[in-house]
Amino acid sequence: MVFKFNSLYDFKSELYSGNVVIILGDNFIFNKIVADRLKKIAIPDFLHSNIGSDLSDEFIVSSGNESMNSISLEEFIRSKDTYPMMGRWFCSVMYDSLSSSNQEFIKEYIKNSKDTGILVVNCSDYRNYKLFKGNAVKNSKLVNLIDLSYPDRSTLKTVIVDLLAGLNKGNKIPISDKALDLFIMRMGNDYNGYYDILQKLADDFKDRQIGYDDMLIYLKGIDNYNIDEFIERLVTTKITDKFIKTRKVYKAYYSLCEDLGIKKLISRLNYKLDTIIEMRYLINTGEVPILVRYGAKAIQDKLEANSKLKSLSSFSFKKLARLASLTSLRDWFYIKMMLNKYNSKYISELQGERIMHDIIHRCAFSSERINNDIAILDSVSNLYEINKIRFKEA
Repeated sequence: MVFKFNSLYDFKSELYSGNVVIILGDNFIFNKIVADRLKKIAIPDFLHSNIGSDLSDEFIVSSGNESMNSISLEEFIRSKDTYPMMGRWFCSVMYDSLSSSNQEFIKEYIKNSKDTGILVVNCSDYRNYKLFKGNAVKNSKLVNLIDLSYPDRSTLKTVIVDLLAGLNKGNKIPISDKALDLFIMRMGNDYNGYYDILQKLADDFKDRQIGYDDMLIYLKGIDNYNIDEFIERLVTTKITDKFIKTRKVYKAYYSLCEDLGIKKLISRLNYKLDTIIEMRYLINTGEVPILVRYGAKAIQDKLEANSKLKSLSSFSFKKLARLASLTSLRDWFYIKMMLNKYNSKYISELQGERIMHDIIHRCAFSSERINNDIAILDSVSNLYEINKIRFKEA
């Protein structure tokens, strides 16, 4: 079966009852919550008691959880047909780093899993997601999949509160809603960076509430941005008679360059602009309204089967529509053509930087400069050809 992010803390759901659990996403902070819960299920509670310790001593087995039930994939392959002395085997693997033979074992084991153990398969490479999203997983009661790539805000708040308690020896630390909202906004999608800040907060606020002003101090100098935030700043840059205010745009740009690199940033912008242009076209034709209430699903049902907008959730659809409405279809096409000036496979770092700088400052350029940037005019070549003309005396 397939589950969404909001199933993360639903410990009674079927997500935690299968033989195999596939976790999609590269945010280890979320993946660990699922893996730790499954590990606890595989290892019975009584193993932590004196009875469990006595039993393990009698059979000369270490009472430590890791050595009793948690095993490597090689050991799991050898032991999958037999039960451990107590509980079930537990194995957690990173699919992307496995050898081809072990990846083949995972694929086959998904089809014929056994209840002797729990196998957790972490997959962070989106190119491998399609391997696990087939009917074999969707229709299975023994194999479950959860996509943790896109956290929802409500569950994200629960994660933060839970992590704070965990870092404070299980004791809950009160935190205001405004402080939570500020933390989520400033940290952006740097979910794996949560631990460092939360550890400092847990150390300093063991017995008192974390307020907005407190959070502001601990988040000083931290700014993280996602693609949507950068695009919004890119198309809402303020223009005055004297200059274009690009400070906020560059702040987001440099943050993304540091996280992704210029080539990956351009690649993601290109992909995102395809959906934005499609959405902007629908806005221009009146199929998607703006600034009024509407049902996204009714609009999506009318779209063509190959539309990228069809599979979006209602929230994501409306969020994209708001973003697409921030500038004209013409401007979106200009940005898209600027990004495609060079072949994305062979683009250099310097060329990528020039493209991004041109896009950021496009509002200050003349029509001729923009036409050069979108590669439909080459003024330099034209001047060169003119310079080659020779005049002969009569």
